[in-house]
Amino acid sequence: KLVSILKKYMYFDDERKYSILACYRMAGFFMPIWRARARLFIYAEMGSAKSRLTQIMHNLGFNSIALGDWTLPYLQRLIESTRGETHIDDYETLDEDKKNATTRLIKTGFMKGFKAGKIGEGKIKKPETYDLFNTTTLNNTEGLDFISTDRCVTIRIPKISKKEYDKEPNFQEPIWKELRDELYILGLKYPEEIAKIYETINSDKIRGRLFLIVKPELSIAKLISQELFEELESFWCEEIEQRQSVDYESDWEFLAYRQIYNLLSTLSTNPTLSTLSTL
Repeated sequence: KLVSILKKYMYFDDERKYSILACYRMAGFFMPIWRARARLFIYAEMGSAKSRLTQIMHNLGFNSIALGDWTLPYLQRLIESTRGETHIDDYETLDEDKKNATTRLIKTGFMKGFKAGKIGEGKIKKPETYDLFNTTTLNNTEGLDFISTDRCVTIRIPKISKKEYDKEPNFQEPIWKELRDELYILGLKYPEEIAKIYETINSDKIRGRLFLIVKPELSIAKLISQELFEELESFWCEEIEQRQSVDYESDWEFLAYRQIYNLLSTLSTNPTLSTLSTL
């Protein structure tokens, strides 16, 4: 059902993206089981329906909140009290305080046990801690820093102009509540099966923390079928390959751009050279 509704409103060049999003969505209803929870990062050009996908994930989420304005203390209290999901649209347009708050949520809240601490208000300054472990979705057009990306499942949306995808969901339709109710029931019905798979699952292709990041989705897939597990495993392997860091000492493209930048910087600071360049 999740794959079907995603296909109705979103176009992906890779069919596996529908499945990993469906498994990611289901995994949000088994949070007490996971030791780590990847953030979902939706990366696309303007006009590529990234906000639409964020809203779809929000409307099918566990105690879900779509945030437009907030502070880090608000996020801390929200997650501590409701264990609710947070969905953040157009990350690149936020002011610096909200960006910093979101970055802390991404970098520390992905792992169970990490908490935010503060000194309480009032006469007795008692230390207070807040849980940051939750499901978080965010999107932008610019990408994220390396550490944040390392804690995310990244979904890239291609920009297309097809009329069949030029429509927005009506979240008042009964299907959304029905699906959300089914997800809550799923979380109550299968925790033992999922927990058993989560503790015993392994991969010959993915190791260490990168495996831990996507382990919830792979556990859901494993319960559904071995075929789906292998599909998502291959998707994640390809994603890891795309994240390989560039060797900036030998990458010719980077070196060429750096040389151009240095030349332009010299011209901009030397009036004589700048005039000669103009001539």
